[in-house]
Amino acid sequence: MSRDKTSFHEWLWTEINGILGRQSPVAPLFLWCDPGGQWLDLLHSAAVVDGIELWADPNQHELVVRDRFHQSPRDPRIVWLPCSREDITWFKCYELEAESVWEKT
Repeated sequence: MSRDKTSFHEWLWTEINGILGRQSPVAPLFLWCDPGGQWLDLLHSAAVVDGIELWADPNQHELVVRDRFHQSPRDPRIVWLPCSREDITWFKCYELEAESVWEKT
């Protein structure tokens, strides 16, 4: 699959790469809040085409995501949560460290 330079996919990739491509002492975390699950298929597609590390499992409890994140080496990645930013609970400590938090419909 190749990227169309004028597509929605290209715009999405540019947004994601603008965050994950930043140089910083700690690998950037892009936290994606999606209470309606509207972005999930698009993110999976972008991750496959563009080689983005995406953690997105709508059936995984936020506490499990937090534990996994805590135990994993820091790499540029998107962590998708099926809740709004204000509804983040267990992952709140990492939300505060995120390079960006996305919550757009």
